[in-house]
This record gives sequence, C-alpha cells and structure tokens, in this order.
Amino acid sequence: MKKNGKRILGIVFAAACAMGLMSFASACEMEEAENHTHDYSARREVITPATCVEDGLALEYCACGESHEVKLDRLGHDYQIKQDECVEATCMKEGQTVEVCSRCSDRQVHTTEKIAHDFGEWETETPATSSAPGKKVRHCKREGCDGKEEEEIPKLEVETFQLSVNVLRTSGEVFPSTRGIRIEVQDKSGYVIERNYQMSHKFELPDGEYNVVIVDVPEGFTVDQTSIPADATHNSVEFVLHASLLKGVPKNTTTYKVGSVLYDQTLEIIGLTEEEDKKVTISELLSEYKAILFNVYFSTCDGCVSEVDYLMNAYNARSSTGKIYGEEVAMVMLASSASRESKATIRRFKADPTSGKTDYQKYGIRSRNLPTMMAYCPAMEELFLRNRESFKGYPTTVIVDSEGVIIHLNTVVARSADEFTKLMDRAITIYQKLHENGNSAGGGDQAPVALLPEQLSVEGRGKND
Repeated sequence: MKKNGKRILGIVFAAACAMGLMSFASACEMEEAENHTHDYSARREVITPATCVEDGLALEYCACGESHEVKLDRLGHDYQIKQDECVEATCMKEGQTVEVCSRCSDRQVHTTEKIAHDFGEWETETPATSSAPGKKVRHCKREGCDGKEEEEIPKLEVETFQLSVNVLRTSGEVFPSTRGIRIEVQDKSGYVIERNYQMSHKFELPDGEYNVVIVDVPEGFTVDQTSIPADATHNSVEFVLHASLLKGVPKNTTTYKVGSVLYDQTLEIIGLTEEEDKKVTISELLSEYKAILFNVYFSTCDGCVSEVDYLMNAYNARSSTGKIYGEEVAMVMLASSASRESKATIRRFKADPTSGKTDYQKYGIRSRNLPTMMAYCPAMEELFLRNRESFKGYPTTVIVDSEGVIIHLNTVVARSADEFTKLMDRAITIYQKLHENGNSAGGGDQAPVALLPEQLSVEGRGKND
C-alpha cells in the first residue's frame, strides 16, 4: 500500500503542477521528499533536427519539469535510382548508374563495366599454307560495335608441290615484267593464295586444286585463256600473249616503253624532193619487213651524227639469212620535232650529212643520199619522249618486232655497226619463230623499191667496223 500510495501521490502532485496549483519546485521537493524518480517521457523538444549526415539534439522532459539532452541519430541517405540519367553499359564503352537522395538530393554516380562482346562465328581471313600460318577472325554481332578477335591458324602440315608459271610472247620470249601484268593463284572459292608480278615464277603450294589467273593484260595484247587450272599433276602453266597494232588515236597517258604495242601511226617519209615524199603506216612497214629500227635523232646533235656511218654500214651488212639488213629490217631515222627539225632540214641532211652546223667531218662521214628512210612524225616521237626512264635524249634507238611490240628502247651512242646488227638479229630471230618460212612478211626477197632510195653510196670507216 505504501508503494501504491507514493505513486498516487506523485500523480496528484504532477496534476497539481500542471494545473498551476503549485510550482514544480515545490512538487519536486515534495516528491524528493518521497524519493521521486524522473520519468522523461512527459514531452520531447527537438532542438536540432537530425539530417542525412549529422546527428540532431532534443530535450526530454519529466513531468516534474526536469529535462535532459538526447542525441538524435543521423538519418542516413535514402538513395533512389534516377533512371533518366543512367547509361547502359555496352561492349564498346562503360555505363553509369546515378542515385539521388530523396531527402537532401545528394548524388552518387557508379561506373558499370563494359559487357562482354557477342561474337559471331569464326571466319578465315588468311588461309594457312605449308609455309606460313593463317589468321581467323570473328566480329561482335551487336549493332555499331567493331570489336573483333583474332586467332592464328597453324601452318598446314601437308604435302606441297611446286607450280611453275610463265607468261610468254607468241615468239616464246618471256614477257617484260615491267608492263604491269599480275599473276594470281586462287583456290577454288576464288580466294587469292599467292600473287606475283614476275613473268616467270615458281610457287610452293600445298597439295590441292587451284586456278592460275592472269590480270591487267596491257593494251594491244590478248590471251587465249585468262584462267588455267593447276594441281600437283598439272604443275606447269603458260600464258601466251598475242600482240597486234593498236588502232585509233593514242590516249593522253600513252607512253612507249619496252613491251608496249605501237599504235598504227602514219610516218611521212621525206625524199630529196617534195615529189619523192611519201606517207606510210606502221602496219604497211611490218607487212614488208621483219622488224623496224627507229633511230630518233636531230641533225645538229654530235652523238646522233656520229652514228650515221654505223647505221649505213649496218644497213648494208648481211644477216645470217644472206640478205642485207636494210632489206629485212625497216631502218627509219625519225627526226626530232622537239629540236625543230623541218622537212627542209631533213632533205639537206639526207642529201649531205656534212651540210649542218656540226663539224661532221671529224666523224669521218663521207656518204651522200642516206639509204635509211628519213621519217617525220612528231606525234610518235612524243610517245617515246614521255618515257623518262629509257628515253634520256638523242640519239635513241628503238627496235620493234614483227607484231608491233617494242623489244628495245635505249639512249646510247653506238660505237660500231655491230651494235645495230645485234639488235636487228634479235628481231629477225623473233620473226623466224613466228613464221616458219623465215621470209620477210611480204614474202619477197627485197623491201618495196618505193621505200628504198634509188642510189646507195656507203663508204666504210675501216677495219674496226
């Protein structure tokens, strides 16, 4: 009863204080007198509210009016994902997740790692051979992604064979490799296994079936087959190129070099008088002769003039067929228009090589009425001039075989008649390979009389020639 009595008394005192019937002090004194214990649940007063990152402070009161401080624990952030600012990770770049606190708007940005590529099937980029490993690749299938993986394909452990490929003229000569032809060895799917620009080449290949393909055949040439099958049994392939004179006007990019086919241009053959002047085409010359020798010159060029006697001696010498070279090969002195040679100058030079400005006598020239054809064709000379690798000045000697193909082009001052006859011998040999009868293209023993001078007067230099 005593304990209950104290409680009842405390309640009465608290009620009396609340009603203002007595002060807290007197009430507490009375309570203390009765061993009063504070109960701070009467009310709470928040002094500093707690935030997401800082503690707060409150006062808790006892009914008797006594109070004490109470720490309010920090709330902590309440992060919510902000979807409109998030970026999804791809296989090309990282993503990000953005979170914003609902109470204080604090932001957190988290980077998300790239996702793995979604690769497709492996594809062979370079097939393996017996001599080198290959390579395979696979690409990511996701749109906009250029990710790829590469792996080496081990070298093939197979039997190999050697494939021999030759690109030949109809005369049997290997075609000049400077003319841009390419040889390709392709597998059955058309994939290029090997390529080479040499006109005589050997490839080491694993056993299998291939196609040997010739591409970029130069203008003026044709080939019977552009693709020939090959394998270990058929391991020797030959492409034979046929040539024929080009028709029409040469292109602006045309340059004559060894291996070029001539355009069928017209030459003006200059006589001693205007009445003797003639016009003749390249095709007409090749129908009467086995080849053409062009000697590009100008009449005041010391080196050009020094060759005159050698040309005349070569003209009158006899080839292995027993005929004089001048009857088998059209020997044409092509005057340089670039050096302003005129028809009148050509006539004077033809009649008397000593009539020019150069001291021809020091070369021992004592001839008149040159036997070679004196030609004028600025358009043709221009095509030689464009070849800066081989045409380096005057005199330049050019040999054209019976199919109209240039087999020699070089700027060198001859020192003997033999230098011309050796070049003509090669052209005659090519002709003989193409024509079993070995006669001139026109079938006669002599070149056309109309194209030869009426008189020949050649004086040799001496025993050294």
